[in-house]
Amino acid sequence: MAYDQRLAARVKVWADRHPEIEVKPMFGGLCYLVGGNMLGGVKDGNLLLRLGPAGAGHIGKPHILPFPTWARPMAGFLQVEPKGCATEASLAGWLDQAHAFASTLPPKASAAKPATGSAAKKRPATAKPAAKLPAGKRAAAPKRAAKTKPRR
Repeated sequence: MAYDQRLAARVKVWADRHPEIEVKPMFGGLCYLVGGNMLGGVKDGNLLLRLGPAGAGHIGKPHILPFPTWARPMAGFLQVEPKGCATEASLAGWLDQAHAFASTLPPKASAAKPATGSAAKKRPATAKPAAKLPAGKRAAAPKRAAKTKPRR
């Protein structure tokens, strides 16, 4: 993955003080989550943050970029260039803001696990066995939509 290892190590020091934070690889970098909700991460050399509606007020300030920069910006997300989080105090300040916002969001439910064992092998009760055709007969091909000429 393409992300700044030094910045990731600095964020890890901050995240280690918060046992509820989970780290996952996303967006070609590392993302930090609280209750399944992203609070921020490290992408390329930038700090990625989710600040919610308050984040919009920071766009346009020195060293602050929208996220993503290659497509339509995501509301509430921004990136801080390395100079914007060069000190430990500035890094912690940004991360604390993102943590405070992400902590207000309802936790995401864990994905339902697929059935295992004999329950997974059973057919649904509504499934019907395929009808057998007489020897030498083929099933009819599905009907195709009629071709229409484009309007000019």
